[in-house]
Order: sequence, then C-alpha cells, then structure tokens
Amino acid sequence: MTFVRGLHPDKVKRTALRFSYTLGLGGISIGLTGVLVLTGVLLAFGYRPTTAAAYVDTQAFGQASYPLFLRSLHAWSAYLLLAAAFLHLVRVFYHGAYRDDRRWNWMVGVGLLLLVFFGLVTGAVLPWDEAAMAVLALFGAVAEAVPFIGSWLRGALFGPTADAVLLRAYVFHVLIIPGLLFAGVLIHVWRVRRDGLSGPGES
Repeated sequence: MTFVRGLHPDKVKRTALRFSYTLGLGGISIGLTGVLVLTGVLLAFGYRPTTAAAYVDTQAFGQASYPLFLRSLHAWSAYLLLAAAFLHLVRVFYHGAYRDDRRWNWMVGVGLLLLVFFGLVTGAVLPWDEAAMAVLALFGAVAEAVPFIGSWLRGALFGPTADAVLLRAYVFHVLIIPGLLFAGVLIHVWRVRRDGLSGPGES
C-alpha cells in the first residue's frame, strides 16, 4: 500500500486528477504495457528467431485459436499503446504541463514514445513475411541515408546475413527495448512523484 501511495505526490490538486483532464492516458499506457509483456512472454514459447522457422512458427499461431488470440491481443495492444502514449504527450503539451521543472520528464516521455514505435518496428520483422521485408527495406534505406555513418549504421543494425537481421530484431524486441521501457517508465513515474501534477490552467 505504501508503494502505491508513493507513486503520487503527497498533495495533489483535485482538478489535476479529474478524468476529463487526464483522460487516464498514462494509466492506460502502463496497463497496455503490462498486457504486452504477458502476451509477449507466452508467445515467445512458440517462436524460434531463425529465418527457417520464424515464418512457420508465425503461421502456426494462426492455426490454433489460443495462440492466434494471444498474437492478436499482443498486436492490438501494441497499436493501442502507441496511440495512447501519443495522445498522452499531446494532452501534456496542450495543457502546458511540460514547462519548467517538468521539461525533463517531457523528454523522458518523448523517449518512451520512440521506444514504443521501435518496438512496433522490430515486432513487424519477427513474422519474416512480405510485410517484414518491406519494413526492412524502408529502415535499411533510412539507416544508410544517415550522413557519414550510414553504411556503418546499417551494418551494425542489420548484420551480415538474414539470420543476423532477424536475431537482432528479436533481441531488440524482447530484451533491449522492454528493458529501456521499464527503466524509462520508472524514471517517468518517479519524476511525476517528484515534480507533482499540473492542474488545469497551470503550467
């Protein structure tokens, strides 16, 4: 109970907690993240990150109702998380709650949104289907277009072989991005606890 109470400042204006003001978008984002972690762990039991097996395993998900439900829940939760996190940032920007001491937490929030986006990108690669090839072609071209380090960046991100590309996408998707998201959310919530919540008409 002490931990739950510690997530919020000791004193908060009642207007800052109104649903019409916050829309519950921060809590929704954290809840969807929990759904993604749970479904992702369950899906990982039936997935092998190799080019010979990834497509087969993904297709097998569609032949049984329970794995198909998990995959659909995982995918839709990811799309909804991106939308909720984006709307959360828009709401904060609209109310001017990113100013003064809260500007650092704003930057953390923007970083979290980018992590969610890259989580979607790496997740799109894992089925190793035509959509995955299109995503790889697009982001490979973007990486190579970076001035001075484009070729190096593409090689570092994609690797020398198709299996290396898929394995790196898998590692980013299930280890690096979730780890950074977890750390970022902790920092984000801690900053809310430290800086307080802004209310309507208050920057």
